[in-house]
Amino acid sequence: MSQLLTRTARLLPYAKRTKALPSFATAYNYEPEPGEPLELGNLFIVIEVLTAAKQAEEVADLIIKSVGEAYYNLPFEEVEEEVKGHESEANEDNKEDEEVKTKPLAEPKIIDSYVRFERAVRAVNHQLSDYTNQGNAGWVGRLSAVVAVQTGDQLHITQTGSASGYLFRHSTASHMTEEMTGRGPHRPASTFVSISTGQLEPQDRLLLATPALFHQISKDHLQTLIDDSSPQVAVSKMSELINDTPNADRVAALVIEVTTADQLAQQRGADNPGELETVNVGQPESPLAGMKEAAAPAMAKGLKQARQLGGRALHQARHNLLPKVREFSAKGFHSARSVAKNPKHRTKLFAAGGIVVLLIGWVVYANVNTGALDKLVKRYDNDFTQVQTAKELLLAGNKSGARQALETASQDLNNLGLLPQAKLLEGRLQKRAHPEEDPASITQLKAQIASLVDQIDGLVNVAPQDLADFDSIKGAKISFMDIGGGKIFLTDSSNGAVYIYDEASNQLVTGVASPGGVGKVVATTASSSGDGVYLLTDEPAVWFFKLDGNQLSKQTVSPGNWEKGRAIASYNGNVYILASDSSQIYRHIKTVGGFGPGGNYLSSDGGALLANSSTLTVDGQVYAAGPSGLKRFNSGKLDKGLTLPDPLGHVTSADSFNAGDSLLLTDSQSGRIGVVDASGAMALTKQIKLTGNPKLYSTRYDSKSRQVIGLTDGKLI
Repeated sequence: MSQLLTRTARLLPYAKRTKALPSFATAYNYEPEPGEPLELGNLFIVIEVLTAAKQAEEVADLIIKSVGEAYYNLPFEEVEEEVKGHESEANEDNKEDEEVKTKPLAEPKIIDSYVRFERAVRAVNHQLSDYTNQGNAGWVGRLSAVVAVQTGDQLHITQTGSASGYLFRHSTASHMTEEMTGRGPHRPASTFVSISTGQLEPQDRLLLATPALFHQISKDHLQTLIDDSSPQVAVSKMSELINDTPNADRVAALVIEVTTADQLAQQRGADNPGELETVNVGQPESPLAGMKEAAAPAMAKGLKQARQLGGRALHQARHNLLPKVREFSAKGFHSARSVAKNPKHRTKLFAAGGIVVLLIGWVVYANVNTGALDKLVKRYDNDFTQVQTAKELLLAGNKSGARQALETASQDLNNLGLLPQAKLLEGRLQKRAHPEEDPASITQLKAQIASLVDQIDGLVNVAPQDLADFDSIKGAKISFMDIGGGKIFLTDSSNGAVYIYDEASNQLVTGVASPGGVGKVVATTASSSGDGVYLLTDEPAVWFFKLDGNQLSKQTVSPGNWEKGRAIASYNGNVYILASDSSQIYRHIKTVGGFGPGGNYLSSDGGALLANSSTLTVDGQVYAAGPSGLKRFNSGKLDKGLTLPDPLGHVTSADSFNAGDSLLLTDSQSGRIGVVDASGAMALTKQIKLTGNPKLYSTRYDSKSRQVIGLTDGKLI
């Protein structure tokens, strides 16, 4: 078979001034020139970078330069050493490099080009990492690129982002980079993750393109264009189809025809491939710019002659015009003196000068303001990079590292949002190009951070089922729920009325209605024996509703009185009260006639330990939860602490279940439920979010039905 050659055409956006670019897209092709090692083959690169113009162009140049130098300039002796290494591992499973997943190949020639390409990919990853470490992080997560090398009948290809490579053969399309896309974010040092290798045949067609091309033209239509036309005609038709679309400036592509010398001679009457054909897409920055690009070939041919003619014309102009220029300058000077002497003219002159000064001041201010805004955009891009890093850490199972990166980004975004230029920053972010599903504002990026934090915390969305409604007790303010003795106790916070829901009969009945003298209920808890429920009121007082006989009685303390509290719990017949100022937990021991005086449960300063805790539960160990997190106490001393995420920062109820190995935490403000593993070192294992976001007052685990029961406005779920 004849040596395979390629004929290539590229589609490029019109060149624009760097400052005018919201992004940068380009396509690059290199074929060894006479005198260079032809067996190293051809290099193809397509790149899109959606970030600040200067940085986008720098990233594209860095990739092209790094890949080209590493691939073509790698000394042959280094290649031979790596070839031996690959041959010794040829029969082993694929191994994963720290940056590039490689697959050993068998044939020496293939290995030679593969080793070079593998080394080139490593080199560009290192260069991108170094570039980012220098404070240039805006491109991370916004790069889409395909890099490929064709040598003989072999094609080696790598990809990152949403750029794609297709092979069209015998009216069939193969997505060469499909397995490489959608793998999530990577560190700059692993931007290009894997390499694929395939075999080419004469008359194959290749398409390497940025994602914007596939958004404008369907894959089937692209295949028709490429199959039925030469590469140059194909890209010309593509340009016509998308020339007036909004994202035309983001389109860059290479169409490559694989052919042989014999076929090429029949097509063109030549023995060698022709020069790279280029077609522009989009709109030039100005009509003059478009004319310049169109006229560029003709201008290049006559450049030398034009310079010679221009030199003679300039010499003649100097000789003829210099005396006239001197005469005009003298007249202008005398006119300016006469104008300055006239008061009316002088006033107008000063006014004009003032306007000029104001214009200059405005230009200076605009440039300074633009520079300040550029710095804020860079800060935003650094925060975005932190989020990308967090995604990668999360994929690797490093939740703590991911959380730390997200907290850093979130804190800086909060600071950015408070700045006077925040609205200008939002406007800049909205206008610039960005990948699909990529956040284009501070608000969107913060929402993405919140979603990732939820993922770290194991958020589960659950559709609740209605268990019972309170239609039969309309007007009651049911704010507390407890489970005991197979019954669900519901307490009216306004007057202490207690209602009972029987799960067996699915009936809601009145335990005690409108009891006098109870007052406002602050907290409730089921008795440890399951025979009723304790009510803590703001008197302060403690009442007990006894299930047997539906009796509500005020409990006595001897000697002393009940403490003013904000939460109550019962264990082993005793009652625990969390002080209203969260300064202490008081324990009242059950006696024959009531309860003994409250003793300090905590052996040290409760204010420092409890720190605004709002709820309490006891299962032998004492748990307090609130804005400062979850605290576990054993024998009056702090045993463990657990920091809770923001959505669980206002816990209003806590419930121990599963023989004390698990806890349910309810945050009425966010409506979320937290599940904590308390069997050893405490850990938040799950968050539950209910669809519809109902307001949750409390939740309890029902060991009988093995369900979590929740109290919302007007119903049990």
